[in-house]
Amino acid sequence: MKKVLVGVFLCLATVTALRAAEDGELPIRRVVLYKNGVGYFERQGRVGRNQSVRLAFKADQMSDVLKSLTVIDRGGGKVSAVNYDASESSERLLARFPFKLAPGADIGVLLDQLKGAQVRLTAGANTVEGAVVGTRKIRLDEHREVTQATLLLSNGELKNVLLSDVGSVKLLDPNLQEDLRRYLEILSSGRRRDLRTLTLTSTGARDLIVNYLVETPVWKTSYRLILDGEKQGFLQGWALVDNTSEDDWENVQLTLVAGRPISFIQDLYRPLYTQRPRVAVGPGRLAGPVLHEGMVGGQLRTAPVEKLARGPAAMSKALRRRETSLMGRADFEVADALQADERNEYLRASMAVSAQGGELGELFEYRIGTPVNLSRNQSTMIPILQNRVKTERISVFNRSWATQNPWNAVSLENTGSLTLDGGPITVVDAGSYAGEALIETLKPGEKRVVSYAVDLSCRIGTKTEGHRGPVVSAKVERGNLITSFKMVEGLTYTIRNLDSEPKIVFIEHPIRQGWNLAAKMKASETTPNLYRFRVEVPANATKKFAVEEEYPISETISINNLDSNRISILLSQQVVDAPLKRALERLAGLKDNLNQLTRRITSKQEEVNEIFRDQDRIRRSLQTVRGIPGQAAQLQRWLNKLNTQEGQLETLREEIAQTKQRQEEVQRQIDELLMGLSVES
Repeated sequence: MKKVLVGVFLCLATVTALRAAEDGELPIRRVVLYKNGVGYFERQGRVGRNQSVRLAFKADQMSDVLKSLTVIDRGGGKVSAVNYDASESSERLLARFPFKLAPGADIGVLLDQLKGAQVRLTAGANTVEGAVVGTRKIRLDEHREVTQATLLLSNGELKNVLLSDVGSVKLLDPNLQEDLRRYLEILSSGRRRDLRTLTLTSTGARDLIVNYLVETPVWKTSYRLILDGEKQGFLQGWALVDNTSEDDWENVQLTLVAGRPISFIQDLYRPLYTQRPRVAVGPGRLAGPVLHEGMVGGQLRTAPVEKLARGPAAMSKALRRRETSLMGRADFEVADALQADERNEYLRASMAVSAQGGELGELFEYRIGTPVNLSRNQSTMIPILQNRVKTERISVFNRSWATQNPWNAVSLENTGSLTLDGGPITVVDAGSYAGEALIETLKPGEKRVVSYAVDLSCRIGTKTEGHRGPVVSAKVERGNLITSFKMVEGLTYTIRNLDSEPKIVFIEHPIRQGWNLAAKMKASETTPNLYRFRVEVPANATKKFAVEEEYPISETISINNLDSNRISILLSQQVVDAPLKRALERLAGLKDNLNQLTRRITSKQEEVNEIFRDQDRIRRSLQTVRGIPGQAAQLQRWLNKLNTQEGQLETLREEIAQTKQRQEEVQRQIDELLMGLSVES
């Protein structure tokens, strides 16, 4: 047994040595890591005549590699082929075999699936060969159940064999032996680390560069802000990088690119199968169905082919132009050319910074000036920044935080030339830990508020008040008067400074849709969702600060429904132009005249009604006293009064008729005025 194992090991060593002699090496020379979770790798090396280059990748990286792989032969030759291990699911591969090994199944289950196969069963010194007829469970006694196999021997005899007595089973069919071996290999490969090999073959000696994109951990940034003055601080920045690839990084040129370029995953590695239609074959029909596309506009419509960008999927235009220019160079000194425009900046303090920043369109990068050495499955912290920055100590309050205390903060201005990538900041004040904060991307010259602790020496309360403001404009449209006014709302912040030093408090007030700051208000800063107001509060003092906002509202009313009183109020606010003012003044006068005439008619009609009621009373009295002796004089007085009232009624009717005529005339004038206003609008 030992001799067999030694022979196997010698064979494996020989194969490995031959493969090493045949294969060339392409070590990693450049790595560009992106914030969207991908990394751009560049390998360089010389490949000898008729040598191949084998690169190992994780199975889940193959789709990205196949999407982005670029092979460049700087000697003017051509790469003859790029081959890679095919991928297919274990379930699909195992389904091709004539048997299935279920978990926990005994040898009897396998033999039962191989009916008709020639096997050799050995039980101690006895050996039996034959074709498998089948297997079944039999009970030997009350407590024992065994599997029995039935074989057809060469002489035609059927023989039963208890598999519990069998020490070995051999498949006599070489094809079945190979199937079983391959089946077990597939099961084993599904449990071990899944690596795939990509092989590049080139004719003749060549200098090759291979670029590809794979998923990588997102590189991270962290900062330390040391507050050592009232108006300045000291900022240190670190980049956290992880090497999870299958290779060590030795003397690698590392670039860290920030931003959010678009990247996606498309499965190009696994074979794609489609469901083809099944078509019955009838007499005389030998060809399958054909589906032709129709014509569109007199010519065939051709779907556009989307070109995949060379190099990283989300390279900026500037970086792509630089890569393209390098591809065309004859000498192809890529590593040196890419560093030609770089300069190293070292700040000799607590750390040596060797990162140089640069803008890449909407992205920006940190190019690490010194080569990086990082073993696989290792991580490192790389210093990328060490600058003096402008700071101002402030307190920040936002009532949505549901607390009466503001936060200790600094207003941080990036006075350096590098863009600061977003990340956590640890704040050190007076030589001690003061708190932690987070910042988003900060461009050079940009300011950002950085809050790191609760300010317990300050309390802030709020109170809201609101009212309706005066009319600010009025116009006529289609016989309607449209007036505009504003709802005014004020939020008063009462700030109590309990500290023995003055405070600068930034009030963050939400921007509400439709609401605007009053004309007298002006924010110190404005963000997409907030106003910031700067309030200076003396030591041990209380200060009130009111934020007033206005909401414009329009109100529409028919001019015909306006009374003179409302018109007078509107005219008193002086918000209409001169022609409209004159028209409204005339309308108010006509409305007053119309109202007076209406009241006069009502009054005269009431007099008529009163006379009618008195006459009705007199007539009833006349009926009562008529024929009673001694009532003649009273009857005459009542008759005389009735005659007098008839004269009064005649006069009142004439006055009512005349007043109604004047009322109609005034209404006609009002209608003409309203018609004129409607036409003008």
